[in-house]
Amino acid sequence: MNLNMNLNILIYNIVIFLLSISLCIANEQSDSLYFKDLDQEVMKALDEEVKYQKAELIDPITIATRYKQDADDAPSVVSIITANEIKRMGAKNLEEILRQITGFNVYPNTIEPNPQVAIRGFTNSSNEIVKLLVNGHPIGNTFTTGFGIYEGFPVGLIQKIEIIRGPGSALYGNSAMIGVINIITKDETNAPFLSSEYGSFDTLRLTTQYSNKQDDIGVYVFGDYYTSNGDSNLIESDLASKMFGSDDTAAPGYTREGFNYTNFFGKLTYHNLYIMGLYSYAHTEVPLSINKTLTRDNARRLPNAFLELGSETDITDDLDIDIKIYADYFKYAYRAEILSYETTAFLNQMINAGYPEGEAKARFLYKKHYKLGSEINLNYHVNDSLNSSLGFQYEYHNQFDTRYLLNFNSVGRPIILKNNYFLYPYQHIPYQDVTDEFNFNCDTSRSQYAIYAQAIFNFIHLFHFKNIGETLSLTLGIRHDAYNDVGNSANPRLGLVYAPNKRLFFKALYGRAFRAPNFRELYNRNNPVQLGNPDLTSETLETKESVVGIHITEQLTLTFDYFHTRMKNMISLISSTENELATIHANTGTQKSRGIEAELKLTLDNQTDGYVNATYQDVTNTTHETIYDHFGTPYTQPDYNPGSIPYVIANIGLNIPVVNHLDANIWLNYLSKRTRSGKMQFTKSLDDPDGTVEKIDQRHPIDARTYVNLSLTFGNYPFAKQLSLQLTAYNLFNVDDRIPDPEASIYNDVPRWGRMYLASVCYDF
Repeated sequence: MNLNMNLNILIYNIVIFLLSISLCIANEQSDSLYFKDLDQEVMKALDEEVKYQKAELIDPITIATRYKQDADDAPSVVSIITANEIKRMGAKNLEEILRQITGFNVYPNTIEPNPQVAIRGFTNSSNEIVKLLVNGHPIGNTFTTGFGIYEGFPVGLIQKIEIIRGPGSALYGNSAMIGVINIITKDETNAPFLSSEYGSFDTLRLTTQYSNKQDDIGVYVFGDYYTSNGDSNLIESDLASKMFGSDDTAAPGYTREGFNYTNFFGKLTYHNLYIMGLYSYAHTEVPLSINKTLTRDNARRLPNAFLELGSETDITDDLDIDIKIYADYFKYAYRAEILSYETTAFLNQMINAGYPEGEAKARFLYKKHYKLGSEINLNYHVNDSLNSSLGFQYEYHNQFDTRYLLNFNSVGRPIILKNNYFLYPYQHIPYQDVTDEFNFNCDTSRSQYAIYAQAIFNFIHLFHFKNIGETLSLTLGIRHDAYNDVGNSANPRLGLVYAPNKRLFFKALYGRAFRAPNFRELYNRNNPVQLGNPDLTSETLETKESVVGIHITEQLTLTFDYFHTRMKNMISLISSTENELATIHANTGTQKSRGIEAELKLTLDNQTDGYVNATYQDVTNTTHETIYDHFGTPYTQPDYNPGSIPYVIANIGLNIPVVNHLDANIWLNYLSKRTRSGKMQFTKSLDDPDGTVEKIDQRHPIDARTYVNLSLTFGNYPFAKQLSLQLTAYNLFNVDDRIPDPEASIYNDVPRWGRMYLASVCYDF
């Protein structure tokens, strides 16, 4: 009752706020009619600025259908971010860019310094339900998706980001469940530049690009180096504190947050042929160990690379063909300290574990992965009446050289090494390679085939229905994916778009999507925490959406959308029957999300624009699993909030010229209170031996917070037109922001970076 009332109040306030702004602007436009003597040259210049900015914002997109079309006509809920917007806000990473998008909540993972992308309340730890593309090239592998790319992608390389909120598997296949993100890079049409940044925590960034266009040959080269010591944060207690006491752990203590990212990108074009490649290297400290303990030497090395060769050829005026072949490489090298040396000293006293003084309990995970792929896409156009496409895709994934090194027995049972002596549970051993005895995963491969088809019917042109409006189109699509290890999946889409005039448009959308289980979920073994399950099937998702858009004026656009999403066969962790201390992956979860999104965008000229967006989301776990008390009496879980999900997300952004040669950009990101999971358990006591049903996580909610960034850009001086200076303050008011820890191993959750300053100098050639 209270929740629905709050939702109604929220919607009412948003509508009143947006209508008030609209009326103010309308009044201003009316008043402007009285200024007959206004200089015509000034008016003309202002008009040109509006056209420039509008052209940048409505530049045709391709992510929704693979055809160029305006966002209003696209059969998807689409967002666009331009290079100009990214530069003015002073964003230093993808996390900050994506967090301003309606429906997005982006934050670091608790045990991996990789941004975790939540869209409409759905997420997973490796972003494997979001499809990430770079110039249409699919990023990811079968062990993790986008590790190193999400966290270290160079923002200076971005020309534009196109985003779909909602399912995209009908075009993009695996992982395109809750969203698709296509990063479009700069190319030979962008001028060369040099830039450098320095700021808090010894943060340094050096970036450069070179471009050249001669006749039919285009060359583009980009390089970026980014390093920081990071903002160390206090962890008051961890999982080891609960198990052994604070005197025998590293907590309370400070996290290590340092990183080094190196990126190179190149593209060569000739006529309709291109070859492009990206190399990305991430070397990061990991703030917490994989079992939520504070330790001192957790580090990852993640090289990523891809190379793609393609062509875009017009066979006839109506038929064209796109062909590409590509290869990807990824290596995962992770040294993880499980327990600190304080805790191993305690274990020496308790069970004579045999750890040398000052040595921690650690293991080393190592694997390599390559992907080979090809795709052919045939596009057929009939004037403006029909656009159709037929595509084929093949990918081969190979995971190899998986290795496992450790200095303790992580299995919990006796094992035999090559030298034929027994290693008893939890006993210390010299740090050594035990790959042949009990590897953490396995060398394996996967083949994937896909065929997809799509047709877009424009009824206005097809049947000459010009009297019913500007646009009436129907998009039908379907894709079938076949795997050699986890079966098949077919995913349709349907989109109806209607615009009765140039100011108003409506969309009704439906789509299904899927995610195939990864190799961690299928094959993890000899892991004391999480085991794989080769019998897993793909997760599935179904979404219904409706959109209303209003161009209130040429400069002001308002959009509303409603979504209802249900995810089935979710891969969750349940208790293992083989190892009572471990959990195993299983298809047990069902979850739904519904809500509304609203955004108001204002564009006055190339220096003045702003936006307000808000999302209300209600996420519910509907699995209805059964738990049992001490005497076997069953209890069925009702629907419950999974926890750590804000009901309301809101953003306000504004860029304005303060004085000549100075622009100011301010961005506010608001998250409402985040409640804990409503999942139940039986808790036994001496007075109640059969157990009492109560919430597993009884901690207080995480408080609401408002995060503010402010950026000042100085430039375009007559004596140095090619030079610009930018000063940016991140988390300006130093708010206490926390990354939720659902398992409560870190009782007070994981603190985020505090206030940070960064200065940037850029020279355009």
